[in-house]
Amino acid sequence: MNFIDYIKDQQNNLRSEKYVQMLWCKVTDNPEEEICVTLEDEEIFQNHIPVEFTKFLKKCVRKLRDIKIDEESVEWDKLDKKYFSALLYYALQHEDVTMDNTLYAANIFFLINAICPSGRHFFYKVLYLKIMEVLKEFNTSQDMTGAGIIMYLMDDFKTFLTKCSISEDLIVPTVSVLHDYTYCCNEVFENIDLNISFENLGYIAFVSLKALVEQLSSQKNNDKKLFPILLALTSNLKSATNISRTVRLAHQRNVRLFIKGNFNKFSSRSFCLVTDMLKYVYLHSEYDDFDGIAQIIQQLPGEAHRNFLTFFQNSLLCDNVEFRRNSLNMVLPILNHPAEHETNEKRSARSEILINSVVKLCADKDRDIQQRALRILSEYSDSSAGCSILQVSLI
Repeated sequence: MNFIDYIKDQQNNLRSEKYVQMLWCKVTDNPEEEICVTLEDEEIFQNHIPVEFTKFLKKCVRKLRDIKIDEESVEWDKLDKKYFSALLYYALQHEDVTMDNTLYAANIFFLINAICPSGRHFFYKVLYLKIMEVLKEFNTSQDMTGAGIIMYLMDDFKTFLTKCSISEDLIVPTVSVLHDYTYCCNEVFENIDLNISFENLGYIAFVSLKALVEQLSSQKNNDKKLFPILLALTSNLKSATNISRTVRLAHQRNVRLFIKGNFNKFSSRSFCLVTDMLKYVYLHSEYDDFDGIAQIIQQLPGEAHRNFLTFFQNSLLCDNVEFRRNSLNMVLPILNHPAEHETNEKRSARSEILINSVVKLCADKDRDIQQRALRILSEYSDSSAGCSILQVSLI
């Protein structure tokens, strides 16, 4: 029995459609047509649910996996959208349902929308947002009962993102979930590639984000859609986190690899989202991993790196006290992590310009900025290269 016949066979056991209609109104977010149901209606629906509901959902996943993507012979029109979606909603939402059931239901949702031909997707925003909620809950609960399910589920989520476009209002919750899962290992990757299969939750999450970037980069007004991805990934540049140092450092290296590999997707003739993100990050005091920020700046390609440093130089000497203060925090990290493509001569010239600005800030009206500038000069003078540049700047 194939997947569609399996669902239809289950539907034939239903003695009343009233509870299904009520669930359908919730799925379609249609409160105006919401139907009042009695305990008897609910009981009729629940009595038709298989006693071994987890086994039933697992079998649905297995039968869906037997169907090839865009297989023309599958008669999708025979699948009752209302009943099928109500069944998924029940599996995701009902208070008596286990975590395994919700994970299998989520897997069914991703699989069917990835498999069925374009225009026949069984996609409903209410179900999708509930699945995002379930995935976040599973990741934070450390409930290992579904550990064997989650790997396949997240891999199918990745496939779903390569096949289906999501609306703008679903980007942030999607990115939030995927970003949480990027921390699921302390391994540093050599490559992040859609075509490379790797049984690692963190890797799958990064690849899923890559699939989302590719999907969004082809759309109009994509800068607003792509920016949340960069902001989420760079949240690890805040020290106020309970993530271990080992995982955090590995994650930062993977984030740098991700940004470098997708740099062109985050850029166009009119904007460069990576530099925009860096400007935002270093000017906000909660981002206090200055070396981590500098290492992303370090790998910017030529023109983007020059444009960023011009902005940075201007913010060092701007009228905003907070901007000057935050910019000073970045001077030494930027000097310690020069651009990968710059010659020694260009690095020396760049260092001299920045140190000249720091010297000027020693006479700043703000006492805190004066002291910060003096500390930077003192620390920088400890190195021979810094000492020689400082001598030139003070002449």
